[in-house]
Amino acid sequence: MYSKDIERLARSLHAQRLERDYIVHYLMENYQLEPKTIDEILERVGVPKKPTPGKGGSPKGGEKPDSGPKRQSFY
Repeated sequence: MYSKDIERLARSLHAQRLERDYIVHYLMENYQLEPKTIDEILERVGVPKKPTPGKGGSPKGGEKPDSGPKRQSFY
């Protein structure tokens, strides 16, 4: 069981755009929480899990190379 304070802390760390691994490490080191408990907290807060390589995410090989800088006109 964990307190609402830890959940609030995880939410604020996520709002600072910190990586999931950092948040997990921080909670493990400072609050001696188990990985299962941390996963529960992060699911409740809404921190997404890291995508596995090769599934989803941005395609590595299918991207078109940039055709140069995009120019905008003022009129």
